[in-house]
Amino acid sequence: MPGQQQLQQQQQWDMDNSNTSSNGGSNGSRCGVPTVVGRTFVGFSFNSAAGAAELLFYEFAETGQLAVPPQRYRLPGVSIALIHDIAVTPDYYVVVVGPVDFSVSKFVTEYFTSRCSIAECLLYDPSKPSKVHLVPRPAGAAAGTAPYVMDAPPMFTFHHVNAFQVQPADTSSSSIGSSSSNGSNGSNGSSRHRSSSSSGQLLVLDTIAWDQVSFDANQHNLSPEYYKGGNRSHLQRFVFQLDPLKPAAANSPNSRGSNGGSSVSSSTGWLVGSYRLARRCIEFPSVNWDMHGQPHRYTYSCGDRVDDEFYWGPAQCIMKTTLPDPLAGAQGHVSHVQVNEECWDAGSRCIVNEPLFVPRPNATAEDDGWVLALVHNAATGKGDLVILDAQCVAAGPVATIHLQHFLPAGLHGSFTSAVFGADEGGLSAQPAWKEPNVVRAI
Repeated sequence: MPGQQQLQQQQQWDMDNSNTSSNGGSNGSRCGVPTVVGRTFVGFSFNSAAGAAELLFYEFAETGQLAVPPQRYRLPGVSIALIHDIAVTPDYYVVVVGPVDFSVSKFVTEYFTSRCSIAECLLYDPSKPSKVHLVPRPAGAAAGTAPYVMDAPPMFTFHHVNAFQVQPADTSSSSIGSSSSNGSNGSNGSSRHRSSSSSGQLLVLDTIAWDQVSFDANQHNLSPEYYKGGNRSHLQRFVFQLDPLKPAAANSPNSRGSNGGSSVSSSTGWLVGSYRLARRCIEFPSVNWDMHGQPHRYTYSCGDRVDDEFYWGPAQCIMKTTLPDPLAGAQGHVSHVQVNEECWDAGSRCIVNEPLFVPRPNATAEDDGWVLALVHNAATGKGDLVILDAQCVAAGPVATIHLQHFLPAGLHGSFTSAVFGADEGGLSAQPAWKEPNVVRAI
């Protein structure tokens, strides 16, 4: 979307998040990763205050104006949550809430004395399940119905790949078993789930599932021991069976736009399949944005160089995973040995950032385009922008732009064909950037 439209969206977003939340707490809102579904820009913010956690969903048209009123959803039974990303289908916002508790003692004894960040007061509890919430979109076929709240294996998710709905006719020949495969989020066929029927709709969620997460890990306290088991992140596919929808309660938040209260009613669904799609640890997934909310085959991500069941490492590869079929897992079992992987290794002293898929103009295939990624090269102390052929990632960059300066680590980006900044010092001008923080002993 053009810059002016994005500015209008951000202004609307900021205005809504400057208000106090409906539960009477302070604003404290955090904005998560936005996505684009069809021609709609979908964003969200979330807030935890006064013993309740809630989300506010926004949908923007291409003009930059709100397409529908903001939708408020209070997470039932949740007092604290950390939600960085959501997935979106034609009918639902898909929210994964990991089993996280809040350490009041650490908040009082360390946060107030500047000895830790607020994130370090969060504690991951693998003894509890994760919860997957399907919140009806206001213009979707499920509008006015109760959300689904379903159990999933304990995990923490920062980033989702994609989610899509599968109608019963699409899986008439499917055989979704009652056991899972490939990984601790359903590994070794040990997790038992209710078997599916052929009459209900399925929802498929591809996400990056962390086996566990330590919120106090950072670049200043990491050691080689960190990369032995522990906080591994995996490409995981979850398949949920959805029972027929139930009407929303009278005070359902998604039936009353941004002014709703909380609701205790929910539609019924359950996990019927959990499949690890890659052995290698990966993060920062990306797909062709035209496939958001639709069955997809290709995922691009950052991966480690190790490719081991136990040992892993920092992100130094760009990886492409190709499913045997977009409905794999929804139509029979799928394991990582059936998923094709190809990697481009940036080098032993290089760290890669989030890859972005950019479609070729007039593309006719899902993976017809390029993959753009920023790379920090520790050998030169400078950054590179690499451009890879999305259909042949392992062949390496078709072009590399060597930047003249150090590149700070980043999280997310987007692509536009417009050119910015050429009239502000020229294309060769170096950015005025310096290390923002000084590490000091406490």
